[in-house]
Amino acid sequence: MRQEEAVFHCALKHAYAARNIVPPRRNRQFYINRKRVQPYWLFFNVFDRGGFNHISLDKISWYTVSKFSGITDTQATTFSWNVIETYRTWLLPLEHAVLPAGFTYPLPGTAAQGQGLGQGLGQAQLLAPLQAFPHGLQPVPSHSQSYTHGLPGNYINLSSSPFSSSSSSSSSSSQFSSTHTPTPSYGSSNSSNPATASASTNMSAAATPAMMDTMTPMHTIMVDTPANQRGIYAPSAQQPPPLPIEPLLRSMIPDTVPKIYSQCLRSLEVGSDGDRDFALHHLVVISDERGDKFKFEDFGGLAEYLTDLVMRITRLISGVTWFVDYNGRREIPYGCLAVSGTEQDPHIVERVAGLPVIIHGDDHVEDAESARTLRWITEAALVLRNMSMLEANARYLSEMPIFKNCLLIVLSSPRQPRFNEALNHMLDTLEQVCPYWETDENDPLLPLLLPFVDSNDRYHVVTALKIIVLYSMELTTFKRLGGLPGDKLLALFNYSYLEQDKELLSMTLDFFYQYTATPENINEFIYSEWLHHMVPRMVSLLLIDSNDHVNEIVDQEEHKAPPTTSIPPVPQELKALLLHIPEPERCARWLSCLFIEDAECEITQLALWKAYQDCFAADRSSGGIPTLAAADFINAVSATFSSAQAQVVPGPSARFIIKGIRPLEAAYHPNGYPYFACRWSDPSPICKIGFTDPAQLHEHVIRDHLHLGPEDAEDQLRNCGWESCKTHRKPSTINVNELVNHVYTHLPALKDMALPPAPPPGREIIQPRISRTFDYYPTPVDENGDPIGIAYKAVLILRNIIRNLPHGNAGPSYGFKSWNYVFFFAYRNKLIEIADYNPTLRGDIFDLVDEIESS
Repeated sequence: MRQEEAVFHCALKHAYAARNIVPPRRNRQFYINRKRVQPYWLFFNVFDRGGFNHISLDKISWYTVSKFSGITDTQATTFSWNVIETYRTWLLPLEHAVLPAGFTYPLPGTAAQGQGLGQGLGQAQLLAPLQAFPHGLQPVPSHSQSYTHGLPGNYINLSSSPFSSSSSSSSSSSQFSSTHTPTPSYGSSNSSNPATASASTNMSAAATPAMMDTMTPMHTIMVDTPANQRGIYAPSAQQPPPLPIEPLLRSMIPDTVPKIYSQCLRSLEVGSDGDRDFALHHLVVISDERGDKFKFEDFGGLAEYLTDLVMRITRLISGVTWFVDYNGRREIPYGCLAVSGTEQDPHIVERVAGLPVIIHGDDHVEDAESARTLRWITEAALVLRNMSMLEANARYLSEMPIFKNCLLIVLSSPRQPRFNEALNHMLDTLEQVCPYWETDENDPLLPLLLPFVDSNDRYHVVTALKIIVLYSMELTTFKRLGGLPGDKLLALFNYSYLEQDKELLSMTLDFFYQYTATPENINEFIYSEWLHHMVPRMVSLLLIDSNDHVNEIVDQEEHKAPPTTSIPPVPQELKALLLHIPEPERCARWLSCLFIEDAECEITQLALWKAYQDCFAADRSSGGIPTLAAADFINAVSATFSSAQAQVVPGPSARFIIKGIRPLEAAYHPNGYPYFACRWSDPSPICKIGFTDPAQLHEHVIRDHLHLGPEDAEDQLRNCGWESCKTHRKPSTINVNELVNHVYTHLPALKDMALPPAPPPGREIIQPRISRTFDYYPTPVDENGDPIGIAYKAVLILRNIIRNLPHGNAGPSYGFKSWNYVFFFAYRNKLIEIADYNPTLRGDIFDLVDEIESS
């Protein structure tokens, strides 16, 4: 049976018949994720390694079997479970058919029957078709016997059992039966089937002593049993068995994986139109509307099915469908083009370019089938895009050659407006996958991205730049962006002038930072106009997104005159107004007319209280006008002035003060005008009459103190009695006009009383504040204080250029100057000025200036 594959399939067919199993539709080949697996090779790969039960002890064994059965290395782990289920369902019956009597493996659904497959069925009935085969199973190769530890010896030497010919069986039957008892039948010992019993006896009697002597000795292994490992089995023996679950309740237990995921995968496997609609609808709802994420590796074949649907874009353009070939041996359906599913097709772009464009898509007319196919393409691309946001799925797609072939097909297909949505989804997917791909100068993907760079669609421009920048980002290999045409580089450079579009500007600088990191790229475009304009443009971006910050250095602090310690007297006019106001409003008005807020000043509570009592003392004693108590008065002070605080200054003798107010130089009327007091002191005492209008004070001094009238123009003995006047203090004969002009120097200037009053003046400044201010424009930094943003990218590009310029001179066209001098020397002073303004990049810019000077 090992030498003849037809014999194997005949035995497999009789094993199905004995088990009443309906054979698969294609029993000569199995398909696991659309990969063809030969049953013949799968059976003997498992059989030579010790059988189903033995290799199931280790997952690595099934991984090895999957690789030997034709599944690629990258997908052997994912689809090993499918290989196990395929073998269990379709090949395990044959393995049981060739096992010796009494040695059985349980099949699904028969574990509770004790003896498994052989229950109620004779072994001779199962093996009857095998007795007619001239060869039977061949001995296990010596290199495979390492997989047979722990199995009975006769299981390894099945080729030594007398299945080869009927003559040898009859000749040795009597000899073997005289010394050995018959082996029990494969089924029940009380079986009433004579054919089963007879066949069992003949099989047992056919083994001769010579054959028994040549059998390979049985290998044994140590296993844990209740006898030698009491500590392991003792706790489990004390635990009660779990309660059985009713069938109706079992359906309420949630699965580890939601059923809808598996149902969508099965629907895609079926491949009918309705099943595809169902699967794609729910996958879009799961991934886009609900935002759920699942791993492709948990659903083998799902990514391949979605990729296959996206590749149908050529069907709507050229009427051609791609057939994904995973093993290179399957016949290609008529009207399809084959594309490898296991390796990248190096000529896929040329093949797509050679396809005719049958449907242009600009007439907006399509049939129902085309509309459904377009919806499939868009929804499949959307699911791939959403799932690729998970890092594990992005890595999974990066290891699928068919996915890259799919991208090349989509990007190289003719641009049609109806495919814009699907194209955007695939670009987003490529953005997530490209960091795990190696950069290669011969990679056909990069040339396909260049047309998007100068596209009219801003989304295509930004996404294409992101893809180019992120390419190979997760790898440790060196990335070189070479071979780019000059017109594309010029278009990218022009994007650096779009300062309003910060995202596009940032991605452009990211690209040029990677591009200028390679000296070969600088040398290639050393005479290009855009490269010579790159330096001044980057210099102009060194202050972008900066914030205005003013730094002040104080050389001399300000000093004000100390506040007056005397409380101004209350004019009679103001006092008369206050007497008509009841307490505590009178106290508040009195305070606001004589005091002002000043955070640096203070006054003792005793002086303040005494001034208040003295102001109304005569009226209180004669007219019975009440005043506030001391505690209420202090509370009124705090209520009148928000900055006033009653405090106790500790010391040898505690001082009770009011912090935050000071006396005014003169009393103020409630309407806001100050009172100008008359300071005439001849004769004594001082007059102290106050007026809010300076004109009234002038009239009062001239009429009441100088006793001058319109007719008094002759010279007489007169003097100036204003307080502190020393010029005309003694009476003398003086001209009237001269004396009046002298008196006016002591009086305030006239003013228009119709204007609103000015606020009370502050204290006199005896030492002004002297300081210096500096304007800075720092650019953004991260939480650690490191520079980030567009300005930082600009200085990095300048550093790349100056370090990667050629070391020789620039030739006669530039006066044999060095290339560093040609590119940077004209901007040296500007860089120093910017470094002074921008403290964030000051160190990086000065390092750049040092390199300019060293050249």
